[in-house]
Amino acid sequence: MIMAEGPDHRAAVDEAQLMLNMAGSREILAEAGQLFLDEVGVMVTSLRAAISSTDPTRIERAAHLIKGALLSMAARPAVEVAAAIEAAGRSGLFVAPGALDALEREIGRVRVVLDEILERGRRPVA
Repeated sequence: MIMAEGPDHRAAVDEAQLMLNMAGSREILAEAGQLFLDEVGVMVTSLRAAISSTDPTRIERAAHLIKGALLSMAARPAVEVAAAIEAAGRSGLFVAPGALDALEREIGRVRVVLDEILERGRRPVA
């Protein structure tokens, strides 16, 4: 596992699981990882808007989309936060602003790790 900097030093991404998710292919990882990095900001913006609207269905759907993307990146700590937000939406419960902040922190950690993994994959093999 790769450890991203953070206050509790939990593994942000399980690299072994990530490679399994990508069928062991660095090419698939490069494409999927870059797509995640390109799109996750839009997904978070959509979730923020859903939370602001207090529409539980929108919250559940937006959090579910993020959770799925994070699962594919083997980002278990971030998946857990997204799942909690999704469950709150499904239950019609209020989503505290701190939950979105926690998700954004975890996604930031995932970004750092994915950037590192993708950079490593771009280096020529010696």
